[in-house]
Amino acid sequence: MNQHPPISKLKKSLFAIISISIRFVGAFTVPFDFQSRTTPHRQRYTSEQLTAKTICTFDDDDFAGTQGDWPYTAADLNRLDNSDDYVFYDTPRFVTHIDDSAISSLTRFYQQEFTSLNKESLDVLDLCSSWISHLPKDGITYGNVVGVGMNEQELASNEQLTNFYVQDLNKDPLLPQFEDNSFDVICNVVSVDYLTKPLEIFQEMHRILRPGGVSLMSFSNRCFPSKAIAMWLQADDIGRLTIVGSYYHYSAKWTSIEALDLKDMLPTPKRPSAGEIMKNPSLGLAWMNAAAAVAKNNQGDPMFAVKGEHHITTMANTTVVGESAAAHPPKKARTDDVVLPSVDKALNAALAAAMKANPPAPKEVRRVDYTPLPFKVTKVSLDFNIFERRTVVSSVLTVEKNDLATANDSNITNDDEDGLVLNGEEGGVALLALSVDGVDTLTPDDDYILKPGKLIIKAETLHRGASNLDGKMIVRTTVEIVPEDNTQLSGLYNDGTMYCTQCEAEGFRRITYYPDRPDNMATFERVRIEADGNKCPVLLSNGNLVEKGSCDDGREYAIWHDPFPKPSYLFALVAGDLGSIEDTFTTMSGRSVLLRFFSEHKNVGKLNYALESLKRAMQWDEETFGLEYDLDLFNVVAVESFNMGAMENKSLNVFNTSCVLTDPVTSSDAEYFRVEGIIGHEYFHNWTGNRVTCRDWFQLTLKEGLTVYRDQLFSGQVNNCASVTRIQNVLVVRGSQFQEDDGPMSHPIRPDSYIAMDNFYTSTVYRKGAEVIRMYDTILGTDGFRKGMDLYFKRHDGCAVTCDDFLAAMADANGVDLSQFARWYSTSGTPVVTYSSAFDQDSGLYQLTLSQSSRSEDPLFIPVAVGLIDKATGEEVVPTTVLQLKETSQTFEFSNLKGEVVASILRNFSAPVKIVSASGNVDEGDLAFLASCDTDGFNRWDSAQKLYEAAILKVINNVAHDDCLDRVIDTFRQTLKDEKISDDSIRAYALMLPSESTVAKAVDCIDPPAIHNARKHVKSTIARCVKDDLLRAYNDLTAAIDADGTTFNVDGLSVGRRRLRNVYLAYLCSICETGEEQREAADLATKHFNSATGMTDKLAAFNILASMSGEGESARDAAIEKFYNDANGDPLVINKWFSVQADASLPDVLDRVVNLASSHPDFTLKNPNRCRALVLTFAMNAAAFHAEDGRGYKFLGDMLDKLDKVNPIVAARTAASSLIGWKKYNEKRASLMKAQLERLKSMPNVSNDLLEIVTKGLK
Repeated sequence: MNQHPPISKLKKSLFAIISISIRFVGAFTVPFDFQSRTTPHRQRYTSEQLTAKTICTFDDDDFAGTQGDWPYTAADLNRLDNSDDYVFYDTPRFVTHIDDSAISSLTRFYQQEFTSLNKESLDVLDLCSSWISHLPKDGITYGNVVGVGMNEQELASNEQLTNFYVQDLNKDPLLPQFEDNSFDVICNVVSVDYLTKPLEIFQEMHRILRPGGVSLMSFSNRCFPSKAIAMWLQADDIGRLTIVGSYYHYSAKWTSIEALDLKDMLPTPKRPSAGEIMKNPSLGLAWMNAAAAVAKNNQGDPMFAVKGEHHITTMANTTVVGESAAAHPPKKARTDDVVLPSVDKALNAALAAAMKANPPAPKEVRRVDYTPLPFKVTKVSLDFNIFERRTVVSSVLTVEKNDLATANDSNITNDDEDGLVLNGEEGGVALLALSVDGVDTLTPDDDYILKPGKLIIKAETLHRGASNLDGKMIVRTTVEIVPEDNTQLSGLYNDGTMYCTQCEAEGFRRITYYPDRPDNMATFERVRIEADGNKCPVLLSNGNLVEKGSCDDGREYAIWHDPFPKPSYLFALVAGDLGSIEDTFTTMSGRSVLLRFFSEHKNVGKLNYALESLKRAMQWDEETFGLEYDLDLFNVVAVESFNMGAMENKSLNVFNTSCVLTDPVTSSDAEYFRVEGIIGHEYFHNWTGNRVTCRDWFQLTLKEGLTVYRDQLFSGQVNNCASVTRIQNVLVVRGSQFQEDDGPMSHPIRPDSYIAMDNFYTSTVYRKGAEVIRMYDTILGTDGFRKGMDLYFKRHDGCAVTCDDFLAAMADANGVDLSQFARWYSTSGTPVVTYSSAFDQDSGLYQLTLSQSSRSEDPLFIPVAVGLIDKATGEEVVPTTVLQLKETSQTFEFSNLKGEVVASILRNFSAPVKIVSASGNVDEGDLAFLASCDTDGFNRWDSAQKLYEAAILKVINNVAHDDCLDRVIDTFRQTLKDEKISDDSIRAYALMLPSESTVAKAVDCIDPPAIHNARKHVKSTIARCVKDDLLRAYNDLTAAIDADGTTFNVDGLSVGRRRLRNVYLAYLCSICETGEEQREAADLATKHFNSATGMTDKLAAFNILASMSGEGESARDAAIEKFYNDANGDPLVINKWFSVQADASLPDVLDRVVNLASSHPDFTLKNPNRCRALVLTFAMNAAAFHAEDGRGYKFLGDMLDKLDKVNPIVAARTAASSLIGWKKYNEKRASLMKAQLERLKSMPNVSNDLLEIVTKGLK
């Protein structure tokens, strides 16, 4: 319709004539004097009638047309001055736009209306607010008083506002910062005439006003003509009242729309008689003053208002769930420097309070209970509106019936869960709105149920909504979260530098309500992020960037689309002020992919190596597995505070800074290779984890074990250092994984149950899982493994699958039966393979008997790689052969041998097992022989390690060890001088002694100080015997390194030289018993420290210096001070500084650590890297941590008590690696360790993460 809405019935309450049929045509005119115009038809009231008077009420039949029939055109809402309103209002005015009498009338009107609402406290929204709101100050209790206006200085000066937003309603009429039903009163003073989008504004007002609340739009006869809309200028007072009334009528279901005259017209006071004045002249003066005041009041500004009420819906026992804010997508935004209204009225507020007061008991999740979802989400749209200390997340979910679920096969545990189950942590996610398209009103218990951690929308409700949507259901939610308070770093959090997500495994439920499990793969069609443009100019999410732009108030937005279905754990969002570098990669099909790496601006110069590593990984995956990247953009972000090493979110990898930033000054060689490996790992997940993901979290090793194996292959092949890489990997397996197998947290690579899934990101799942994948390759061969991989992707691309599916692809592609091999997935513990041999000199027959024992009821399929070395010549007479051990015991025969041989067994660590002699004795002669002659690089190193270990154990047990030490020294010297060893890294590893933790696994009762002292003795003994050779070799390498100049390289030659020279340095400095030796060691280490051109050499020397005592103390203290000062605040270098001190071999190391934890300004439990650097490193410093007085245990207990409240994931992992192995220690230590576990278990509100570890540790 094009006509203005004439009133169809004559209103005779105060006026006889109403004229409103007006059209604006042509140029603007001002028909009257806004400053002096009077209203001739004003009624005079008595002093008892100083209240607002109704002029008329508006009914539906007073207007032509109904709600939605908006009659006004653009011309009606045009203005003389259409320039940016921000310019017009840029300068604060601090004036009132009505006179004192009008203000007084307005305040009394507010008092009358507010009182009539009869509420204990009122939440008020002042639209078009300024420096004063004219609200009554006495007799009214306010909750939130929020202003929305145009000038920040004026709003900040308004003492009645609890918070405010700078927003131009003519550009941005929507109010998404406010949830449905947020206010009791909405008022607007002398500004309704400036609104150019009144329809949208009045609709929003109705949405955010609570049922029973009132909207009060007041105006006078003053305005800025250039900014008022055209039809306002053409109308008289009655016309203007009708215009505002029509806004209510056409916009929403407003009721009791009423036009009011607010001005208090005072009667002229009675004049005293002449006689009275003669007797008392002051009476005359008082009368004159009173009469003047009345005249001033009655001649002042008129004041009108139009009132509308939000209709109250009366439904017994029904909670009306507000319309989702997703229906009101924010196009622009407000400033983010204020705290928004509270969420105490969230739909899940009562549940959150109940769970906080009485947390539910931990619930075990079992693999055998898995069933498909009855309903699945197939499409997702998300809106993130990020403000300081408040982020609003609106979601639109497309829901469909799951074809994989049958009537008797769903995830239903009781009749209440027969619908769509959405996971959400009510303690951090406030559910503000919930709706199902096609369903008018959702009723608690009837339509949906809130349970701890769950929102269940019943099937009947979904079906009602689907009846008009072709079987698809649309569910909308709006939630509020506070990322700044999220110290768990799971979900969306702010670490002080940026907003960032970590959703694996179950972090998405800390962002919004969603089926947060890996088998729900949905297309995230639209993710819109909006934030302050100054604080967060970079806005990233998964997939490809669709649109970005600027909003009002300096805010920015970006919209992302990911075409590939993914589970929620792969969702990612980053928002912050970040710098970046970029490059491109051309895929094998010719597509150009943009690669971008982001970090804090100060770290941008440390991103180049990671970017080059990514390009190498992309090319390697194409060449090795034929796997090409599938999008046009690949983003990587470096985050300082991150629980994991990195996360493979689709096209937006998020990395711990320690796993992506490198430069020679701050990064060691080990960190360079670690960065390259992890970059490869996360990229390789694009196919093994993202395109094909795991069905449930029990299948985690499907993606992690497979991808770890792939990154191990990558690291070994691209750097041409397969043997070195294999040694490094096996050190981890035999260290943390074998320890895990032997403790209370022992579990198969596919666990059977969990309480907190984060506890099963373990060395077993990752490292042993990778060894299981490696065994496929060993058994099937490289070509057979590739065929299995190809079939796996062909069958399951875009699916969530199981370990059984992977095994089936390997078996089917190669036509082999791998059913026995499947037992690896369900067997915990480390299998043991024993060996014995016999040789018949006459026949030349060599027999090798292998036997296996494990926790599996039936024998495992164990590939054992074996080679035979002629004992006389040292030549390899049988090359590597893979023996398939499938029985409890098998004998394998090798014929036609010319002489006695030594078997090199479990070459390249072909299976994750322990290999021991059937006799239980260590043949030190054979070990020394293999350490010198084995042609398999891995086994040559391994034999030396076992020989060194044998010597250390003899020292611990105080048994004769001279002969053993002689063999050790001979082997060491031979390795030191062997010219056939061309790789300095191999030589370095062959010279290193096994770690204290490795030796600890070989004893029945662990005595950490004894192990430390025995290892130290063996090391110094070797060093003394070969000191001259060591020093000569050290000096030769120093000269070679110096000859290369200062150019830093991380190639194999350069890294090998540095690694070997630092091994020599450690041996030379181990000679430190006398004062002179201590000074000599300190001088050598200090020279090494000061002359270092990179972190590798500097850190090696610092590790040595940090443990110096006696005559070396001053050098130690100087190095500690210099290392810290040289760090210049770099977080990763400061982490090293903490870590080295925590690992020092000093009698007072615990006191030093306690002091650092309690008083050093750089220490915090909120940063996982910093926490691990000090607390976890000290807990791994076995000799100090396990001091028999138990002080180390108490320190850790104190730290875990605090840490669990900050970050339960890190707390649980720290406890798991430190306290739960108490049964391996003597009675005194065990009792003290157990006491700390019991203390942790009894803590109030202990997290499920920590409780699960502690409970298992106490068994």
